Amino acid sequence: SSSDTNTANGKLVMDEWAELLTPRTSGCVAADIRRICADALTSANARAQQSSEGSKGTKVKWDDIKEAARRCIPSQLSSLDVIPSNLADYDGGEKPTLQPKEQFDLAWKKFGGYNDEKKRLYRAIARPWAYHMNNAVSEST
Repeated sequence: SSSDTNTANGKLVMDEWAELLTPRTSGCVAADIRRICADALTSANARAQQSSEGSKGTKVKWDDIKEAARRCIPSQLSSLDVIPSNLADYDGGEKPTLQPKEQFDLAWKKFGGYNDEKKRLYRAIARPWAYHMNNAVSEST
């Protein structure tokens, strides 16, 4: 039987965390998930050592797991030059919807330099795509 600390709204916390962790772990293998859990436990232990609880009262919190997942570089993606999914900050509820220009800005924000090339790519790909999507929506209504 589950205690109250292991359930939230009638759902096992472990199941809820698994659902929230799924979009954060694309490209991860079992060893990566294990490393995320170990890193989260290490963070929880460090937090417990700083408080008066000591390591006996250590409880892993969702924020520990979320931060460990954010720091994890998935094994299947480690040799590629890719941008991790921006779903890493999504915790349920309504998914944020971004306009194509906002998606472009978000994807290229941390990529330094090459401003002219970025503008050309946007004009060649994102702008026509947005135009197509807007026309497809207006034609279907």
